[in-house]
Amino acid sequence: MKKISGCVELLIKINEKGDVQEYKINKSYPKRLFDESAQASLATWKYKPTKENTTNQPVLTLVQMDFEFSKDVVDSSFQKHCISK
Repeated sequence: MKKISGCVELLIKINEKGDVQEYKINKSYPKRLFDESAQASLATWKYKPTKENTTNQPVLTLVQMDFEFSKDVVDSSFQKHCISK
């Protein structure tokens, strides 16, 4: 069984209560493999406002989730597509 690593980059909208209100998948590698896992994870996230956002305004932010099944061996395609330089 091959251990596949990958990532999902999401643009998320956080509402005034700190919940993820909307999201859009910007990219994923391997394509669509980890999308459902990333979406399920978002449902559990809760954000706190920053010091600059004193009125709890909705915000957009970009998040990347990495899925690694082994820290020992990470294939070069994962590094190419998921690790920022």
